[in-house]
Amino acid sequence: MIKCSKCGADNPLEATFCESCGQALNQNNQNINEKQCPQCGTFNELAVAFCTNCGFVFQPIERSAKRKKMVWPWLLGLLILVLIVGGSSYFVLTNAQDKSVTTLKKRQPKLNNRQESVANSKEEASIAAENASLKKQNASSQASVQSTNKASSSSAATSSSAKTNHDPVLKAPETLSKTDLEGQWQLVERAGDPNEVLPVKINAAGNAIVMTTKNGETSTMYPESIRWSSTDQLNYLESADAQFAMTIEKKVINGQERVLLKHVDEGKTAWYEKL
Repeated sequence: MIKCSKCGADNPLEATFCESCGQALNQNNQNINEKQCPQCGTFNELAVAFCTNCGFVFQPIERSAKRKKMVWPWLLGLLILVLIVGGSSYFVLTNAQDKSVTTLKKRQPKLNNRQESVANSKEEASIAAENASLKKQNASSQASVQSTNKASSSSAATSSSAKTNHDPVLKAPETLSKTDLEGQWQLVERAGDPNEVLPVKINAAGNAIVMTTKNGETSTMYPESIRWSSTDQLNYLESADAQFAMTIEKKVINGQERVLLKHVDEGKTAWYEKL
């Protein structure tokens, strides 16, 4: 429908003149920069908000909203780029660490062997030094013991020569008896006894023979355990493998011939003078 600009009557689109008042209708000469008032048919500029003829309020022209820029594709691309760079960096670092660990594992046995070799060398050197020290200590101890034995023997010999000897009468082996051992006997000399195991004093009475060590410990033999052997030595048998012998013999001490009690026990020998 076309409104008449004069009377406002509605006319068909194909009408050239207004059917009500005969006003010529403008169909094709409408300016594209103008808008027609729907109430009175007057053409107005596009910018006006009210019709200049009747005051009709035009609705604002809806303009298409500006398209918002889509940000998420950029964010998605940036995220993908970060993931690619991060994954590449992780792969490179992991590969480098694996190579480092592999290299370290290959080197570790060599390092362990070197450390063990150094430790063994140090340990061997320490053991050698300790053995040398022990040898020196043993040599010093043996020298000290020998010196002490010589000093004690010399002292005993000197004291023996200074006093009156009570040496028993030497008898033939076949006439030697247990009674010839009775009495108190004092150590004069040792041989093959570096630890001084043999007693320092022997006290032989009728019922027993008591032996006293340098530490004051005593041990006793009884008559039933004493017998004469075929070698005419007095033997004490405590068990099948424990045996020692006693006899009386001549021995030269410091250039003086003495009659002493000889005591042998497992390769160790000692001589005693009668008090």
